[in-house]
Amino acid sequence: MHKKIVRSFLITFLITFLLGFGLLYVSLYKASISQDRQYLMNTVKLVKNLKIDDLNTTRLGDTFKSEDIRITIIKRNGKVLYDNYKDKISEKHLQREEVKQALEEGTGIRHSSTMQRSYLYVADYEDDNQTIVRLAMPFDGLSQSISILLAPFIFSICLSFMVVFILSKKMADEIVEPFQDIT
Repeated sequence: MHKKIVRSFLITFLITFLLGFGLLYVSLYKASISQDRQYLMNTVKLVKNLKIDDLNTTRLGDTFKSEDIRITIIKRNGKVLYDNYKDKISEKHLQREEVKQALEEGTGIRHSSTMQRSYLYVADYEDDNQTIVRLAMPFDGLSQSISILLAPFIFSICLSFMVVFILSKKMADEIVEPFQDIT
């Protein structure tokens, strides 16, 4: 009976700890998306106020490229007017998920087949000149920082597991002892 009580406490602890860590991970993931999306939305506002010539002459497009941010300006018919990663793009971009969402929601996340990694896309439709300003930045969620979180997680689970094990043994002794006295 003593072992069953200790085992129950340890299993309960592990399940609770893992659920808590899972919830923390999901919360941090959503906060990371929200923060990156807000950064891109603010940058879209900046880029919308510039002309394509300004992006070239000020070399702002190259500056964004060095920060791994892709700027694409797309005409309403899908023709790409500017892309700081490629000089000339012949394909239409009307079927791109984030371009479709630009008229509805303004944001989207998808895996970029041309860039071979996950990007967070933010697109905004400019009604005045009938263009869509789309920005993209690499987004790996928290997987890029999971290695940073893994060591403290393993340490804390081991430390907590030892504390719970010691406390559960003491509690099991207190629970089992009266029954042993009776028998």
